[in-house]
Order: sequence, then structure tokens, then C-alpha cells
Amino acid sequence: MYEEADGPDEVRKAARKQLANGADLIKILASGAMTSSRNERADAVQLRPDEIKAAVEIAKDNFTHVASHAHA
Repeated sequence: MYEEADGPDEVRKAARKQLANGADLIKILASGAMTSSRNERADAVQLRPDEIKAAVEIAKDNFTHVASHAHA
């Protein structure tokens, strides 16, 4: 399932929700939404470091992993 989040608190909330709904891990899109209809560049930043850290913290708290799409 896809969910947008803006800021560390929203990322934490979204990650918790995904895990509560049965996700085995947290998957994030760190850069370039290549399938986006907005024609973004491949190296466009999607998540700031503090947002990535928030996702990793939730994964660690729940004994799971984070996977990331990253284009460059």
C-alpha cells in the first residue's frame, strides 16, 4: 500500500499504520518518483534525512527492516 507522509511525525504514523495492517517491513521512496505523473527528475529527493531516520526508528522498534527505492 502506498501512503504519503510529510515530516518525521507523519512518517512515524504511516510506518506504524503499515505494520499494524500486516506489512512485513517498511518500504520508502528516497529519491526520484520515476513513475510519477509530475515528471520529476530521477535524483529528486523524496524524503529528508530526518524522515528516513523516523522510518528506521519505527522499524527498529518493531524488529523489522526498511527497504528503499532510490534512483540516481
